[in-house]
Amino acid sequence: MVDLQVEGEVASGPIIVTAVGEFYVRDGFASANSVQFTSASLSQGEGPTLTWTGQLTGNNELAFTVVSGDGGPAREFLLKKRATVPGRH
Repeated sequence: MVDLQVEGEVASGPIIVTAVGEFYVRDGFASANSVQFTSASLSQGEGPTLTWTGQLTGNNELAFTVVSGDGGPAREFLLKKRATVPGRH
């Protein structure tokens, strides 16, 4: 789960991977239809930095590409926006 929060052009929030743990968005930047940020590696926080680039689709989804700083293959996936998050407005 990515709990992405955008205020103006700044993106922040946690990235939660159930089997691994919780990581945080770093250097997050958002525009009208896209977002980009970095995070620690999802391998127990060790390893190269990951760069996340997301593009808003017409279906309330973010199409993400994640690239590892070690030159590994890019990974692509979709995140769907939740209608409401309990405890948030």
